[in-house]
Amino acid sequence: MNSVKASVDQLATAVDGQKRRVAEGGGEIAQKLKGLDATATDAQRRGELYQARSEELARRFEAMETALESKATQVSKQVDNVSIRQAYPTLGEQRFATYSNAPWKGIAGKMPNEKWVNIFISGGATPDFSVGQIEKLLAELKESAFTPFPGAFGLGGPYSTNMGSAGSSGGTAVFYFKKDFEQAASIISGIVSRALSIKTVSPRLINPAAQRDDLQFIIEHSGIDCQIFLDRPQK
Repeated sequence: MNSVKASVDQLATAVDGQKRRVAEGGGEIAQKLKGLDATATDAQRRGELYQARSEELARRFEAMETALESKATQVSKQVDNVSIRQAYPTLGEQRFATYSNAPWKGIAGKMPNEKWVNIFISGGATPDFSVGQIEKLLAELKESAFTPFPGAFGLGGPYSTNMGSAGSSGGTAVFYFKKDFEQAASIISGIVSRALSIKTVSPRLINPAAQRDDLQFIIEHSGIDCQIFLDRPQK
């Protein structure tokens, strides 16, 4: 009996030892499993961070690509604009009246009772008049309360041109642009005859609205009431 009991006790001890080893092994495995779980969790977190970072970088690259495309389009437009400006430097500008090829003050600079008279000499007629004659013409106009402007009125802006003769004449002429200026135009015609020692010319009414577009614009925006057009003497 004693030997049997000893064997049973020995077996029980062995079983307890095995249980402890199994328990210890289970705890070690549990720890390892916990460590593996933590590693997996960390890996998942890192993966999520990486994915978020990747998405953020993708958005930034997309934004950069859009910005570069926009910049390229903008640069292309700027190049086109430069090309257009080189070809047509005044394109899109507003029209304005000029005097001696410079911007003119126009009607806004005219006093209510002023009468503006333009004196224009045709290119072929300049040898036929002297400085003294033109000075005398200006002086007599001023004495009669007219404000003379010798030279060329014109148009500036998208294109430029000079008025030249306000009408067809076939010689020296006095053109006026409003019906109520007829009497003043007759006085001016007499002054031209005396100052230049030529026969008196009959004033001619010119309707600006019936003229070509640029001439109409110049007459209406320059503020001149009358033009003395000096041409070569009739033979």
